[in-house]
Amino acid sequence: MSNEVNRTSLPEWVATATLLASVIVLAGWSNAAQRIMMVADDGGGGGASPPISETVTQAAAENPTQPLPVIVTYKQPPTILQIDELSALGADVLALLDGSNALTAVMAAGDAAALADNESVATVGIDAPMVAMLDVGRRTIGQTHLPRPLNGLTGAGITIALLDSGIANHPDLAGRILASVDIVGQLNRADESNEVLNTGSEVFRTSGTLSAPQRQEAAQSTDSGLGSDGAGDPFGHGTHIAGILASGGQSSRGAYRGVAPGASLVDVRVLDANGGGTVSGVIAGIDWIIANKNVYGIRVLSMSLGHAPLELTDKDPLVLAVERAWEAGIVVFCSAGNFGTYGNWTVTSPGNSPRVITVGSLTDWNSSRTTDDMVSSYSSRGPALGGALKPDFVAPGNRIVSTRAAGSQLDTSYPEWRVTHGNTPEAGYFELSGTSMATPVAAASAALMLEADPSLTPDNVKARMMLGADPELTGHPYDHGAGSLDLEAALEDRSRVAYAPSPMLVRNTDVVGEISLEDVASLWQYPPLYDSTIWGDSTLWSDSTLWSDSTIWGDSTIWGDSTIWGDSTIWGDSTIWGDSTIWGDSTIWGDNTPMPD
Repeated sequence: MSNEVNRTSLPEWVATATLLASVIVLAGWSNAAQRIMMVADDGGGGGASPPISETVTQAAAENPTQPLPVIVTYKQPPTILQIDELSALGADVLALLDGSNALTAVMAAGDAAALADNESVATVGIDAPMVAMLDVGRRTIGQTHLPRPLNGLTGAGITIALLDSGIANHPDLAGRILASVDIVGQLNRADESNEVLNTGSEVFRTSGTLSAPQRQEAAQSTDSGLGSDGAGDPFGHGTHIAGILASGGQSSRGAYRGVAPGASLVDVRVLDANGGGTVSGVIAGIDWIIANKNVYGIRVLSMSLGHAPLELTDKDPLVLAVERAWEAGIVVFCSAGNFGTYGNWTVTSPGNSPRVITVGSLTDWNSSRTTDDMVSSYSSRGPALGGALKPDFVAPGNRIVSTRAAGSQLDTSYPEWRVTHGNTPEAGYFELSGTSMATPVAAASAALMLEADPSLTPDNVKARMMLGADPELTGHPYDHGAGSLDLEAALEDRSRVAYAPSPMLVRNTDVVGEISLEDVASLWQYPPLYDSTIWGDSTLWSDSTLWSDSTIWGDSTIWGDSTIWGDSTIWGDSTIWGDSTIWGDSTIWGDNTPMPD
């Protein structure tokens, strides 16, 4: 079958996929959880997953000629011949993702599904839309307590890569940004010129660098949201996160200083002016970060974005990409998502990876007491689809005041969130809430840990943060993982866990509804855990409300359930897909009704 693809229809599909993710999150995840098969004690998966994403298969069944953005992963790096084969089908190849042996293309759904018969293809999945994980329903101005540098630590000598919507000029970030690269702009320019962006090329790997004088000149300007590469942060999300990471707090006399004010930043823009992006764009950003890890001394990666899981983790191209960064020696932090009000199983990808650190949001009521702390209502609840206990822990993320991107979309849409300091008439700061804000708190804390002990590996950092977390939180480990981040305890911990994946949940086949964790002491090969636990008094729970239906342990998994993925109202309703305003729709970002946290 050969179908010519009309590239002009791609923006509609991006809106389509965005709403699809929302539909799955709001309506499908709770149903999906009733069909998922959990792993056994040995941590093995539930059987080999098919090479073609069920989402692609369902799209082909509904309308085989509809254009579909996909990521095709090959068993070996794709060759010119293989690219030509796709082009002959009418596919529009957009980018080569060098680190993943993959390419992203827009092609007819039927042709994408037919790649199941191509022996050189490892997987085919959706190039899903990404969204920033902020909750814009919290409108009252305030300040949340953030952990402050301890023992003179500031993150000096550590570089944090920020994958987000860019970083605008702000005096509090002066001299902090080592380099900026605009992945969104590069993909757009390649698309407009009908070229293919190659993340393995020397041109791509060396793109975005700034000389020291350029960095200093750009940092001194606060007149616009444009950065030194002309992109800046038109959405306003990345600048806020950058301030949480490394703001010097100059404009507030230190009141709104970041967690690691001595750390350096690398700005990798993968989200557009509406806070949206694609999986392929994020993977391209990860490729750039890995390629430039040693150039800029990148030790930490902060990602406050995600999408509804559409594949099993071993086939999810974004999960595989963040795990490549982890294996390259970069400590990766991912937001859990902001869908907690819809219950369990709502952790987004790539936070569902068992390797990386997934962060939920803590509401601490801006007090130094910990007795009133609680998991934020919107913070996504675990377990992750696939069975991992997520999030790994929670950190302050509610009503966080940080650097403002003047003139950005968030800034102009919500002027009531601007924050002034002292007698200064101009607001230099902005308040936002979400797991987006909690993630950089944890990422910057890791920078302090790495400054204190540069020899730490990503697994060392994850284990110490989880072992040091305070488990005394209201709720269940499904909600908060190991507990709330305790930076001082993490810094004091001296464990050297070489391999620290998040544990999987295991069902008791003899008692319906009884769930336990993998043997973490054995999983981590860390004997001291035999005498204690980081998940409270017991690692065994009886949760009849979450797992009361014995059919959830059947052989069929969520990925094969046509009632979830095959609903024609999801794929075929043009009245749903035609909504071009969904990126900015507050019903997606959060409930504007006042909430207690």
